[in-house]
Amino acid sequence: MKQLVCEMCANTDILKQDGVFVCQSCGIKYSVEEAKKMMTEGTVEVTGTVKEDNSDDVNNYLDMANTALLGGNGNEAFNYANEALEINPKLYKAWTIKMKSIESVGIIGDPRITEVLSNGKNAIEFSPTDKKDEVKKEVYGYYLSQALDLLQVATSEIEDVASIKRIFQSFAAANFWSKSINTLNADSSFVYLMEGLTNNALLLKIAVPVRAIEDNDDFQNLVSSICNQYQNYIDGLEERYEIYGAKLTNEAISGRLKTFRDGLLTESEKWNRRKEEKERKKKEAEKQYFQEHPEIEQAINQKKSIIAPLNNQVDAIKKTISQIEKQIWQEHQKIQQIKRDISDLEETIVKNEKKLFGKEKALQAARYVGNEVVRKKSIIEDSTTLISSLEDDIQGKRKEISKLNDEIMSEQKYIDDVYKEIYQGIE
Repeated sequence: MKQLVCEMCANTDILKQDGVFVCQSCGIKYSVEEAKKMMTEGTVEVTGTVKEDNSDDVNNYLDMANTALLGGNGNEAFNYANEALEINPKLYKAWTIKMKSIESVGIIGDPRITEVLSNGKNAIEFSPTDKKDEVKKEVYGYYLSQALDLLQVATSEIEDVASIKRIFQSFAAANFWSKSINTLNADSSFVYLMEGLTNNALLLKIAVPVRAIEDNDDFQNLVSSICNQYQNYIDGLEERYEIYGAKLTNEAISGRLKTFRDGLLTESEKWNRRKEEKERKKKEAEKQYFQEHPEIEQAINQKKSIIAPLNNQVDAIKKTISQIEKQIWQEHQKIQQIKRDISDLEETIVKNEKKLFGKEKALQAARYVGNEVVRKKSIIEDSTTLISSLEDDIQGKRKEISKLNDEIMSEQKYIDDVYKEIYQGIE
């Protein structure tokens, strides 16, 4: 009889999926025409040999399962997905539908979380390579959404304390001394049921890799909501316990809350993650672009070789300007000190001129001091002239820098325009 044999791996387990033939071993896909050309004569019946009737049935079951799921009929969706999986147990779409349909067929006492996790795992495992990330996102997102839903149900139920208050009052009326223990015993089954929901929520949360949570903003929001909802549950449980005097241990609260928080980033960590992700995307975009345009990469390198020495010149001139500015500052300091000296000398002159005794000697001293004042004022003039010259020098060097920067910008503009094109669309 005729059978299909994969040209890549020689496997005969080839099934029709979404209008094409897919090798279940290596994943390579063949069109209908290609499949006809590959058909060979064989003598052995091989399990999994293509049967177009079966593949059509599979597609019909998948369509019906998906329609039922969208219509809110989880039981039908569950059954149709199973029908498809009986024909081909590697249909990731069927496993995904089955995972989601359990929400409708499970009950509070048994939400069948183990099945949810198992179906989600199969959906990821059997998804093709090019769909793997997409399926992981869908499965993990569903896990977290379900965890949040379970906690919301548990919180809503645990916060409804009207009935337990009535029970407590009845026990108090019957026997005041045993009212608390009797109410605790009466409430324990209900609390155990709600604790089961929170534990199932925790199982769903744990099934999502921490790295996946860290890398996905939607998952971050879901985990944040999960943590807030769990805190609401704890608050409701403590309020409930207060009615009949029971207590919740801090270890029980903090341990589970810590696990719920795993993968939740602070705002600073989120910012750093976004920055790292942006840099990663930019590097990937650069690599791809330059592989496609090696001549542009060469042109950029040439321009960088022109820019580098120009930048070195700018740095050297800036260093010289810094040294000149330091010299100007020193001259200003010197002028200030000389001015203080002149002020002291002028006071000495006045004092000598006012002396009545030894007048001639005092006037002679005053003339000497006056000459010293003139000399120091001359130094100030020289320093002022030097400062002016140095400031002119700085202006000249700044013009040099401006000219060099114009050359740099001229070369840099080409580089910037290229990278602007490369990074287009990267947020």
